[in-house]
Amino acid sequence: MSLYTKPFLTLEQQLSVLKARGLSVSDDVAALACLSRFAYYRLSAYWYPLRETTVVAHVASGRMVVQRLDHFKADTNLQQVIHL
Repeated sequence: MSLYTKPFLTLEQQLSVLKARGLSVSDDVAALACLSRFAYYRLSAYWYPLRETTVVAHVASGRMVVQRLDHFKADTNLQQVIHL
């Protein structure tokens, strides 16, 4: 069994990460309430299609592969995630 290595982040730190990745947030208090209610990783399934992508060559197979990046597409906001 492997150990969990990701550090604990407070809600405020989680919000900072999302903002640094380009998620637009108009109301920090409401955003923190959403993170508290739904949780970061549960919401991550809903913001997944709103993340930027890039196409890379897969060396082993020789095929082109779409890779999902951590950064959000331009003009993505938390309301869009909540609405999904």
